Amino acid sequence: MMRFGSAKILDKYIFQLVAIATFVGIIAFVVVWISPETLFKIIHRVTYNQITLQQGLEWFFFEIPTILGKAIPVGLLLGTLFVTDMLSRNFELVILRSIGVSFWRLMRPILVLSGIFAIFCFFAYNTFIPYSSQRVEKIKAGNDREEIQWSYLEKDEQSNPKQLIIVSKTNGDYMKNINIFQITPEITTNSKEDASMKNIIFAENGRFQNDKFIVNDVTIYELLGTGIYKNIKKIDEMVILEGKTAINANKLLQMYDVKPDELTQKELKEHLKLLKDEQIKDEYNANLNNLYQRFAQTLSCIIFAICGLILGWSRPRENRFLGFTIGALIIFAYYLTVPFINMLAEKSILPPIITAFLPLIVISIAMIFYAKSKDL
Repeated sequence: MMRFGSAKILDKYIFQLVAIATFVGIIAFVVVWISPETLFKIIHRVTYNQITLQQGLEWFFFEIPTILGKAIPVGLLLGTLFVTDMLSRNFELVILRSIGVSFWRLMRPILVLSGIFAIFCFFAYNTFIPYSSQRVEKIKAGNDREEIQWSYLEKDEQSNPKQLIIVSKTNGDYMKNINIFQITPEITTNSKEDASMKNIIFAENGRFQNDKFIVNDVTIYELLGTGIYKNIKKIDEMVILEGKTAINANKLLQMYDVKPDELTQKELKEHLKLLKDEQIKDEYNANLNNLYQRFAQTLSCIIFAICGLILGWSRPRENRFLGFTIGALIIFAYYLTVPFINMLAEKSILPPIITAFLPLIVISIAMIFYAKSKDL
């Protein structure tokens, strides 16, 4: 049996080895991830004077935190796997086994280290990554905002469509080229999609002011139920949305080009509430999946570290190539399947809480069977 002092020395020894190897793994992953595509884009834009050299350097610098969230679990897997394999090759693992150090005992310092990285990963997704993502997107967009096509569907209390508003360009609260398609509330068929058009309205410009959406230089095309024009009106100003509906629509308009990675935990939750109130299901599911993924990515730090220990735990003469191969497959499978699984959440095929944690559940189950096959 190990004495208390010896146990502390062992924990410190394993902790330091895995920490150093993890840092090396994180740096290697960041270099591999950022080198091909991102560097090419930065060099291309700097060369053609689309951005300045300073902006290019800022882009490169602020791209790193966005990758760290993915790099930390990978670094833990590779670091733990490398250290455990090294202990096996140097017969240190045999010595540790002979004095009563089991697989579970060796896991203790690794769990402590992965827990520290998991906490850092969680705060990174809540602070560093949203800030750096915003900076990168601003550099990519340049000084001018691109022309956008934003739409908003207003619904009544029974979730029936009232009017569809399409804005072709916007700058802050100021809007241009607004098209409004008003739908009659009298629906005589069982399908909401068969509701007839009441008015088509075109406005040259508009703005959000005092909880109202106001449009100017308005042309109203009044329609018959058959879709034929019956009258055309021109007015100077018209309110198309007001109250809570207008406030929510304005918030959605300001958020149209904001990605979930650019939002802190609090901001993302507020945006989710807004999407739920407006019954925008696909976008709500996609953002909810992103929220859960932040917790899944934090948990992956611990799971990947345990995977590295399981894959690296072997006897001196065992084939260690298999462990590194499985480790590489876990990394590629995890990050290649995540986008596909995200689509399942967005299309409401699976609940977001399942899609966010599904890859980790599959990996954990596979590792349990692998550990049993090795009699750990």
